[in-house]
Amino acid sequence: MALWWKKKLPLFGSVLFRGELPPQPDEFLFLEGLGINVKVHPGASRTSWKMDLVHPEWGSANLICEDDLKPPPKEIFRFSFIPKADIEAAESGKSILMLEMNSRYEHLLRDRKMMLRFLRAVMGDDGLVAMDNLCGRVWTREQLDDELCHDADLDVEDIINLHVIAEEKNKVFWLHSHGLKEIGYFDFDIIDPCDEVMSNSWDLARAIAFHILEGTIQPNTPLFELVHPRGNIQMVEMSRFLACAEPQYKAKIQGFLDDYHIQRHSVICEPGGTFIGRLFGRSAVRPSVFLSKSVPENPMFSFPNAAYDLMAERARKTYPLLRSLREEFTEFGFMYGVKLGITTDDGQNKEHMWFEVHEMFDDNIDATLLNQSYNVSGIKEGDRGRYQIDQISDWFIMTPVGMVNPRSTAAAHMVRENPEAIRQMMKEAENM
Repeated sequence: MALWWKKKLPLFGSVLFRGELPPQPDEFLFLEGLGINVKVHPGASRTSWKMDLVHPEWGSANLICEDDLKPPPKEIFRFSFIPKADIEAAESGKSILMLEMNSRYEHLLRDRKMMLRFLRAVMGDDGLVAMDNLCGRVWTREQLDDELCHDADLDVEDIINLHVIAEEKNKVFWLHSHGLKEIGYFDFDIIDPCDEVMSNSWDLARAIAFHILEGTIQPNTPLFELVHPRGNIQMVEMSRFLACAEPQYKAKIQGFLDDYHIQRHSVICEPGGTFIGRLFGRSAVRPSVFLSKSVPENPMFSFPNAAYDLMAERARKTYPLLRSLREEFTEFGFMYGVKLGITTDDGQNKEHMWFEVHEMFDDNIDATLLNQSYNVSGIKEGDRGRYQIDQISDWFIMTPVGMVNPRSTAAAHMVRENPEAIRQMMKEAENM
């Protein structure tokens, strides 16, 4: 099986600044103190210059200022999943610097993380936000600091970006990805996603992205179980969707489409067609009914086996972060959980199950099983025991403002910023 992340690609990023005049080369001499060797190319002017950046572990990059570089449209920030204050700050940006970088490790997830390290260094104290230009993902200073405090490779959701297009009443009618076709694959589109899809949008996006990267979902896959149970879909290339879908479906997005959103994009559709349609030879397609109306409250998304290995590696490498957050948030009494891989009765596989954490140690965890096992007879729901760190495949912290997990620490920032409100929420929850 090909390892999709083993790929050598040029990487591109940018940092946005507030001033009309971009920062000057001598303003980045502080990078030397971060272990980055700095060399300015000859012929530099105030509005056009180039600088070589070299770090012994991160690799090499070029920091570029050009006369015609302009900040991206403000809509880019409004579409991004970042706090309102950061959106407003980014919209005030008037100058931008570009970062170009070649692959050092020939590993998509590791090399992109090295680029983030360069971008965070360049931001210093004055940068507003950074961007991964391959997928359009916007990173705030706090998000970068959280990601760069450990050495785990990026998660797949960090190399894609989700855009949502909504009606005036904030009802989303189009959810689509960016970033997959830029690395040689294709992006996906969901028409009329229901509220359950939106509340689980990143988990859903990760599942779809992993299958696209693994090749188990192709641009025109006719049948695939994305969600268990009964969550069957088919993939339809956007050009075919526009040619074959009934008018009421394609009318929703046609006014927003351009070539970029048509080429190498596939719409998640209802598998097959109706019996009457097949009988009369009609080949009309329609968006997935399952993702529009009937996703269960706690959907079980399908992931390829290789995805579990990547997720488990990240979960284990971020275990110290979980421990530090537990110590920081002790007063609130949040629930902490880990997903552990337990060897099944046949000795050939692992069943991944959720446990509530009681204590965390350097090399093991004291935890209680939260759900009934299917293929491990030696353990049942409610059993408590000690488990090794190398069994971890995921973890979470349940807060009143959302989950913290190896892929997102946004809720942790909200807890820090609003401790009194969190205390009140936890008190009210105890009295319910």
